[in-house]
Amino acid sequence: LQALYLALGLIDERVDLYSLYAEMLEEQVRGTFDPETKELYLLKGAAEELILVHETVHALQQQHFDILAERSDASYNLDQKLAFSALVEGDATLATRLYQESEFQHAVGGVDTPIFDNAPPIVQTSLTFPYLHGTEFVSRLWDIDQSWTAVNAAYVSPPQSTTYHALG
Repeated sequence: LQALYLALGLIDERVDLYSLYAEMLEEQVRGTFDPETKELYLLKGAAEELILVHETVHALQQQHFDILAERSDASYNLDQKLAFSALVEGDATLATRLYQESEFQHAVGGVDTPIFDNAPPIVQTSLTFPYLHGTEFVSRLWDIDQSWTAVNAAYVSPPQSTTYHALG
C-alpha cells in the first residue's frame, strides 16, 4: 500500500505508512472487539458506554455473520475489503447513534488527534471511510423499513465495491 500511495503521489517518500497507521490507531481507538478470541477490550475514559455499544455490535456481527471469515476472504481485492469494512463499521456506528438518540445521550467532546490531523489526506480518508461512508450506506438500508432486515441482508450479499453506485 505504501508503494502504491507513493507511486500515485498521495504520500511523501518520508512517510512510513505502517508506523503512521499504528500511531493513529493508538491515538484514536478506545475499544475493540477481537472476533478471533471473542473478547471485547475497552479503555476507561470518555464515552465508555457508547464505545461499549459499538463494540458489542461487532460481537453480534461475528456471532450472526462471521465477519472474521468475510474480512479474511483471500479472493477479495482492497476495494471489496474496504466496502465490507464500511458495512461492518457503518452498522456499528448507526446502531450506536440510534442507541444514543434513544437514551437521549449527548455527544462527548472530541479527542485530541494531532497525528491524524497531520497525516496525508489519503491516510485520513482510508481510516475514516468505513465509519463515515459506511454509516451513510447502512443508514440508507435502515431507512428502507426502519429495521435491520436490509442491513442483515447486506451481510449475506456484501457490497463488492466502495463506489457510490455500489454502496448507494
